[in-house]
Amino acid sequence: MTIAYRALWLMESRLREPLTLAAIAGELGVSPYHLNRAFSATHGLAPMQYLRRRRLAEAARRLGSSDARVIDIALDAGYASQEAFTRAFVHEFFVPPQRYRQQRGDPARTGLEAILMEPAMTIELLPPRVVDLPALRLV
Repeated sequence: MTIAYRALWLMESRLREPLTLAAIAGELGVSPYHLNRAFSATHGLAPMQYLRRRRLAEAARRLGSSDARVIDIALDAGYASQEAFTRAFVHEFFVPPQRYRQQRGDPARTGLEAILMEPAMTIELLPPRVVDLPALRLV
């Protein structure tokens, strides 16, 4: 399994846990730069952008299907406040969470679905190369 798909599996399995790019890269044994490059090339989104959008999509699904308080949904989605959640939600769905709930999860605004792990979608990346450069003197 490629780095991008291993990262995808890790993010989907820990969607409700606090994750950082450095933590994901550390668990996969690669640098954050390499993970970002591999994930973006394979899936078309940066890993943290994908994670944020998936969390918001799950929050939207929950808003449309339950009567849980918005603040509880915001905290479960990893946001420290309802205001931060509302800003991110409006940026993603163009409507505040309260209005989205009143519309009961409009099907046109379902959000980002999980990416299916199909090996045919992989992109081969060249291995990193080490280049020796002459010494640099800084003053």
